[in-house]
Amino acid sequence: MSSTISLRGTNQIQNEDDDCIACHITEVEAIFDVPGTEGADGAQYACHYDNPLGFRDSLSISLSQPTLNQYEALIQSGAANFCVPSKYQEGRLLVVPQDVLLKPDSRRRKLQSHKDYTVGTKRVLTVRVTSSSGEEPNETTEEIGRAIFGTNWDASTLSQPSVTVVEQYEAVSHGQLQLIQAVGNGISNGIIQVQLNETVSGKEIQRDLTSEILAATRAALGMDLSEVAEHFIFCLPNDSLLNGKDSWTAFTNLFEPYSYYQQSRCTKLSVVMHELGHSLGFRHSGYAGNEYADESGYMGYAINEFGYPIKAFNAHKHWVSGWFTDRAEEVYPENGPIVGNLVSFVDYGDSEMQTNDVVLMRAGNLYMHYNRAKGYNVDTPSAYKDRVVIAESTGDLELSNFVAALAKGQSYFYPNFSGYDTLVIEVCDQMTGSLDYAVVSMYIEDGIQKSNCGVSTLERQTASNTYPMNTTSLFNSTGPLSITEDISSSEKSKTNPVIGIVWGVVGILFLVALYLIYRLRRRQLSKAATRRVTKATSSKDQPRQDWIPSMIETPSKDDQDAESNGGSTDTPRTADASNPSTPTRGDVSDGSSI
Repeated sequence: MSSTISLRGTNQIQNEDDDCIACHITEVEAIFDVPGTEGADGAQYACHYDNPLGFRDSLSISLSQPTLNQYEALIQSGAANFCVPSKYQEGRLLVVPQDVLLKPDSRRRKLQSHKDYTVGTKRVLTVRVTSSSGEEPNETTEEIGRAIFGTNWDASTLSQPSVTVVEQYEAVSHGQLQLIQAVGNGISNGIIQVQLNETVSGKEIQRDLTSEILAATRAALGMDLSEVAEHFIFCLPNDSLLNGKDSWTAFTNLFEPYSYYQQSRCTKLSVVMHELGHSLGFRHSGYAGNEYADESGYMGYAINEFGYPIKAFNAHKHWVSGWFTDRAEEVYPENGPIVGNLVSFVDYGDSEMQTNDVVLMRAGNLYMHYNRAKGYNVDTPSAYKDRVVIAESTGDLELSNFVAALAKGQSYFYPNFSGYDTLVIEVCDQMTGSLDYAVVSMYIEDGIQKSNCGVSTLERQTASNTYPMNTTSLFNSTGPLSITEDISSSEKSKTNPVIGIVWGVVGILFLVALYLIYRLRRRQLSKAATRRVTKATSSKDQPRQDWIPSMIETPSKDDQDAESNGGSTDTPRTADASNPSTPTRGDVSDGSSI
């Protein structure tokens, strides 16, 4: 039974006007079973606070438009802390009047770094929730245990997943994030079962149920939840509602420890990886206005499959995770062209890696990695498989968007890069061996820089054959458009600025030669005319003076100085390096959109 919870006197900050609730406000991150219904009614927000009963609780909150207009970026950053007057509380809902502008509370919780969440040993408690009316999740404790931890399974009756959630997070973080089973009163193999004293069906999960679920778990454990685990996975009976919809399958909040699942989703690998990703501080990965459409990693759409797919995260999430910091490099192509080896992130830590090898590159708002389909990334979708995959994001705590997936011989053109001309990103080569890498070139298409695909890069004793890739369109007509150009054929000669410069120099030399011939002929005529004038002057018959200037070229001062020194100022012009005569490359319409 829901009721108004009085929070006065418990972890409250007083202001001169009202008692208030110290809220850490986040946007609700949810997955729905029906694609396209996510956020259909606008973003949903939660107020997280310290419940005096000994757990971190939350209330649904309806924010005023002035507050959203001014503080939306702060809220999305995960560092939004407000003092919300308690008079706005209506049961489990906070309703902020539309004419009220909330003010941030600078004295409360500050955002920690991503590494506080993504690195270290973190305890996980899985909670199987039932109700007094007999409602229970579809999954048994045995099925939950084997999906999350790889425990509680009987090989004669249950199949073991190819990988568990715990194993996959250890793999994608290269051992830097260790999820272990929580221990404590009533916990068996990382799992506890709790019963609610009310029905679940038809109740709003965030407004009506989460507080009761957390209180029941706290009572079963006999201690504060923060003392037991850093992550809680709640497996619920079906048919509760999220914003009036029963089609939700999972939800959580950015940097919050609790994630909730129904419709058998707490045993599905990509769903749990996705929701725990939010708890680590990862936002969604999207494409073309759909914030779930980048499926190269777990922060896009999830799949309702047991132990599948085995993949990782996109380059933006890998960058903010801190897992590859010593092999991540920010580059500045506006300062000059770049070429280097981008090693598959799956091979991170391999003993064959050399000093200059990196697994992540960032140029402005673009993040890229070599998405090799092997090991813990073997099931990455075919559209992104064995390609340099580029994502764009304006910050660590912002959504990311898929930009391009490039195979050998393909380029991507990013217009107006950092206020400069078009940035060209090329995959010059792909190599396999004891570790795999792509050779990547970047340059600004400003008439000065040029492709470095022909420049020799670091030789590798371990590299064997060039990895064969076709360079056809990455997607069919029903998927995202390919944002690439094939430069592996004769088109390369059309786009090579060196060839353009050579032809420009030849043309200039030809014009200079014509000009020198013209000057030589004029001088010959001038000398002949002078001789005739001299001869006529010595005779009695004086020539008409009015035609002499038209026959004699009066040398300029520069010509006089040059001739007096036995030389000439007319030297051939070389091609202007700042304006090479290169053929104009046609605009690639699908390569210039982001």
